[in-house]
Amino acid sequence: MADETPDDEDDGGSGKATIALSEQLTATEIRIDSIETEVDAQLEVVGENGRAVAQPVVLDAGDELTDYTISYTEALDESQTVTAKVVADGEGTLASASASVQPGLVELSTETVTLVDASPDHGFEYPYFAYVPADIGSNGPVYVEPNNTGTSTDDFEKHRLRARELLKSEAWQRKIPEQLGVPYLVPVFPRPRDDPESWRHYVHALDAETMSIDDGPLKRVDLQLLSMIDHFRASLKGSLGYTAATDVHLNGYSASGNFVNRFTALHPDRVRAVTAGGVNGTLILPRSAAKDRSLPYPIGVEDVTDLTGDEFDEAAWTSVPQFVYLGEEDTNDTIPYDDAWNAELREIALDVYGEDMQDDRMPYCESVYEDAGANAQFHVYGTVGHTVGRWMIRDIYEFHHNHLEGESDFKPIDVRDAPAIDVGFETPPSGGDTQIDVRITIPADFILDGTFSGGSVSVMLDTGTEIEWRNRIGLTGDRHILPDQLPAEEVRSFSTDQVLESGTQVTVGLMDGAIVTDETVTVE
Repeated sequence: MADETPDDEDDGGSGKATIALSEQLTATEIRIDSIETEVDAQLEVVGENGRAVAQPVVLDAGDELTDYTISYTEALDESQTVTAKVVADGEGTLASASASVQPGLVELSTETVTLVDASPDHGFEYPYFAYVPADIGSNGPVYVEPNNTGTSTDDFEKHRLRARELLKSEAWQRKIPEQLGVPYLVPVFPRPRDDPESWRHYVHALDAETMSIDDGPLKRVDLQLLSMIDHFRASLKGSLGYTAATDVHLNGYSASGNFVNRFTALHPDRVRAVTAGGVNGTLILPRSAAKDRSLPYPIGVEDVTDLTGDEFDEAAWTSVPQFVYLGEEDTNDTIPYDDAWNAELREIALDVYGEDMQDDRMPYCESVYEDAGANAQFHVYGTVGHTVGRWMIRDIYEFHHNHLEGESDFKPIDVRDAPAIDVGFETPPSGGDTQIDVRITIPADFILDGTFSGGSVSVMLDTGTEIEWRNRIGLTGDRHILPDQLPAEEVRSFSTDQVLESGTQVTVGLMDGAIVTDETVTVE
């Protein structure tokens, strides 16, 4: 937001002074990043109406000030743009810079989930959740996961509670921004039944009906999300000194996968990288027409200008790194449902995308994205339904990690398919046993050299049907498979620290930061 160019009052621009501002964080004072002047002058600060909002400050020739703060005459009570000027007698404005002021920011702290109230003055009618990991740097992106309740209801508390689940300490959605070391935002948008709109407005998927709302609290939720992001960015700066980039990372699955895929087409300049899963092969296409059909939103971009006032920016969209995935056994097709597709859009969608999600739609979307030159990677995970497996989470993380810096080359990932990873009991355990024989299969490319783990896979044993810390059975033996030991296809024997009881269930699993695969059997 720095602007060192003279304004209209400048008599030609002598280069005798410079001034720079950043986004302003409080309503009580203005912080000047830097000022330099070669002549005697004074610093003046004015609001949008051109009136002074602070007392002028005398500057002497040769002054060089950094991080200079001036209190406003009165606290500003609304968002506005302020301008700081270096003015000299007889010469007018030598330099000026403008920045926005946003009263109503929130105090944030690390490792704390904060519910930020709705703030219409800042452009959002609904609240959002904010979380800041303990270890963050600066100048990084915000990571955004839109909420997805899974059903329509006018009970807003249900939407809030479902959104809050995405920020639980054990939630994989939160673990990704934690490991990336970036701030995390989850909006709390409703998916209404009757109020304030009908159930045909699938807000959590950013569908056509939602984008057509021209009045009320659900108008332009895409812009509301951008306002939440900017409010969060300003609060991060004010609370923690964290300078967040303007472009964000997006992740979504199922309806929220459709949301982030469509949002990226509407605002490609604000997206650094996006992962979208479970999207039933109905991605927004960067075309106005195909197969002799006009392609309205969200099938294509034919009417995007009518909906938003802005043209589809294909050049910006193609540059955004995108990872799109679907399960081979996913049958969660939204096209038959009236809340996701109206009759006209359903007809066009079936004609253009095709009937089958895996065999028709995903290959077609991939070919269109490839023809457009998009930085997109597609994958259909074998033996997976409408769910996100542990190995898929690793892929999502790695894709975001690859593009964390921005302004870099497109870096596809080596996708991990779960069927290549396997663990199980070589022989069924029996009552009274104090030893188990475990069969292990891990391909060479499974381990990710990143922050999700120390680089090894470990064998775990537990009572019951899943691995839990409190019920784990201790094992004696070499439980760790290191990167230089891959690929691994072997049987390892372990002694147990307790006698296995006949008729109970035990689970053996492979853990790499999280359980990636397991097998449960009943002790004979």
